[in-house]
Amino acid sequence: TFFGWLLTRSTLNMNKCEVFRPTGDASFPEFPAEIQRIQNSGEGLELLGSPVYGSDKFFDIFLAKRIDKVRCLQELLPNLKNPQVELHLLRSCTGVCKINHLLRTVPSNRVEKQLVRFDSNIRSCLETISLSSISDISWAQATLPIRLGGLGLRSAE
Repeated sequence: TFFGWLLTRSTLNMNKCEVFRPTGDASFPEFPAEIQRIQNSGEGLELLGSPVYGSDKFFDIFLAKRIDKVRCLQELLPNLKNPQVELHLLRSCTGVCKINHLLRTVPSNRVEKQLVRFDSNIRSCLETISLSSISDISWAQATLPIRLGGLGLRSAE
């Protein structure tokens, strides 16, 4: 088996290993007893900060919580009373970089709805910072890189 081959070819720290079976059976007699078994909760599975298995509802709830957390940070920016610093922090600390790991690890069909909401939050924050409404054309320009005349805000979509 693959597991037997792995044990003969490398050193494996059994205390750091976990095994999961989506069907709910966590017996795994083929694996050594030291390996931790993860029970299927029925909702979904989060691994290294990303949802990796579960229903659409599980993915939506997980992503909504993460986006709400970022939104709370974005709402604090106007308290700085310095638009230049606020914009810089929006671009480099509370933008797409906050969900980059999720964008790379969660299937795109599972995050599409939440990404629209995330971009809307960034646009709303920019409107608050600039004290004006942002048209669609202005938003398109704002998402351009600075070298192309934009504000360097990255879109999550």
